[in-house]
This record gives sequence, C-alpha cells and structure tokens, in this order.
Amino acid sequence: MGLSQIAMLFIWFGLVPVMLGMLYTKFSGGDRDSLMLNYCSGLIIMLALCQLTAVPIVMNEGSFTFVCNLYVGIITGLCLLSLILNITFYARMFRAVFGRLKGCPWTIWAAVALIVLQTMVITVGRHIDDDDAFYIGVAVAAQETDEMYTVDPYTGQEYDELPSRYVLSPFPVFMAASGEITGVHPAIVAHTVFPLFLIPFTYMIYGLLGRQLFGKERRLAGFFLILVCLLHVFSGYSVYTQGTFLLVRIWQGKAILAAALIPAVCYYCLRMAREKKGQAANCVMMLMLMLACCHVSSMGIMLGAVAMGIFGAACALWYRKPGMLLCGIISCIPNLIYSAIYLTIR
Repeated sequence: MGLSQIAMLFIWFGLVPVMLGMLYTKFSGGDRDSLMLNYCSGLIIMLALCQLTAVPIVMNEGSFTFVCNLYVGIITGLCLLSLILNITFYARMFRAVFGRLKGCPWTIWAAVALIVLQTMVITVGRHIDDDDAFYIGVAVAAQETDEMYTVDPYTGQEYDELPSRYVLSPFPVFMAASGEITGVHPAIVAHTVFPLFLIPFTYMIYGLLGRQLFGKERRLAGFFLILVCLLHVFSGYSVYTQGTFLLVRIWQGKAILAAALIPAVCYYCLRMAREKKGQAANCVMMLMLMLACCHVSSMGIMLGAVAMGIFGAACALWYRKPGMLLCGIISCIPNLIYSAIYLTIR
C-alpha cells in the first residue's frame, strides 16, 4: 500500500466524516466542538448517503461506476458546504480537543489503551469468516464487472432476479466504493481498514453515551468505557454476541448494526431529549441514522425502527417531549418504505 493510498484512506475515513458531521452539529445545539460527535455523525451520514444513492441505481440495474461518481459528487459538495459554513470553527474545535486531553482522568487513558489494543489485534491479525465469501465477493464483483448484484459470488453465475434479501441493504457497495475511491482492494478495505476506523467509531459512540449518562463526571465515563471494553473482550463464548461482532468481524454490515448503530440510536435519542435547541437538525440526524441502519443490514430495516420506537418513546415520556414521538415516526419512514419494497420484490 503506497503513501497516496494511505493518505486517501485517512482523508476518506478520517477527514470527510468530521466535515460531514460538522454540518449537523452546526445546527444541533451543544457539543459543536466535540470531535467525537462530529466524526460519529459524519460516518453515519456517509452510510446514509450511500443508501440513498445506491439502492435506486441497484434496483434499476445501473452501473457501479455511476453509483461511485454520484456518491463522490454528493460527498464532495457537502464537504465544500461544510468548509464554507465552518471555515472559522476548525481551529476552535481542535483547541477544545487538546484542552480536554489535558484534564483527562486516568480512567479515560486506560480505556483508550484498551481500545487501541483491541483495534490493533484485529487490524494487524487475521481472521477469515465464512460470510466473507458473499459480502467481499459482492464488493469485488462490483468493481470487476461494473455491475451490482447481478452475479452470485458463490458460483459466479448470473442471478435470474435481484436477490431481495440484499439489494435493499447494499453495504458491500460502500465497501467497493471506498476501495475504488482510495485505490485499495475491497478485501484489504474490509479486513484491515474497516477495523482500524470502525472499532474506534464504536467506542466513540459509547464515549458519547457515557457523556450523556455521567455528564461532567469524566472519571465515571472512563470507568463506563473500561467496563464496555472488558465486556467485549470476554464475550467470546458465542459467535452471536455483540463483542464477537465488534472484535472479530466488524467489516460486516450486521456487525456494525449490532456493535455501533443500535447504541447510537440510544445516544441520539438521549441527546435530542436533553437539548433545547436544534431539534430540526436532530430529527434529520435521526433520519440519517435510520438510513444507515437500513444500509448496513436487512435486519437493520426492522431492528433500527424497533430501537427507535423503544428509545424514542421512553425518552419522550421521561423528558415530557411529545414532539420526539413525531420525529421518531418521521425518521422511521425509510424503514417502512424499504419494508414495503421488500415485500413487493421477494
């Protein structure tokens, strides 16, 4: 992997999410200078935009090149808009980040050490999962044939019809697009690049959740993160646990759903319930989150809406914000649409 590819990877998975996230935090109320919030929100927006871009083109049997070009164009336009709107804010945000680092308690640093260790083990190590034959196969086929979901990755034969279980959640297209944009093979993107960014992304979600639960008690938030790390490390007693999904096969869409996006629903519901300003932006972010859930896995179409219903209703009742119920219903509209399409094409 050359220096240009490494640079492109850090731009695509490092800088772009922050810039997209700043479009949300500019209008959402507090914590605008939170690098973690900007990054997590931006990565969720990237997944949501890929869903909006890819699904209609896949359903109409369009080319992968068209999806990739359109997706990059949308991302580029939004990044330029973010740069224009936040041009004077970047320095303040990074000053705030360094200011927070100076006062970090030891529990935060211990949690960071555990997170780095877990990330390096799966990034440097090697794990082969049986599901890779499909997910990575679809991504590689998209690059090689310039067509999406037309070839069965198990046999190499053409499908007689679109596979209804997968076309509405084309996460392998995001994998292939990331490989195309950065110049890195999709298999390397999946097994090496995704763990390097998605495992910290998952723990950032938990860090934000800990901030909501413990407020200014950063030491307690650190203990919370340490506990989450240890629960994940010692969850290898089954292949279906959240920790196994996170630490063994985070490059699969269903793993991202279980490890990161469902906890993200809890965080963004709490955030919306406690913020007094920026409710429209928060509602749009909830919509993006539901689109991201739909994108990574067909199970996310149902489970994302269920999680939104549970957490959204609980927060609305506890904080006496009936408007959250309306926002929850609006944000689940994509889930209802994709469910209807699935029942139609199956």
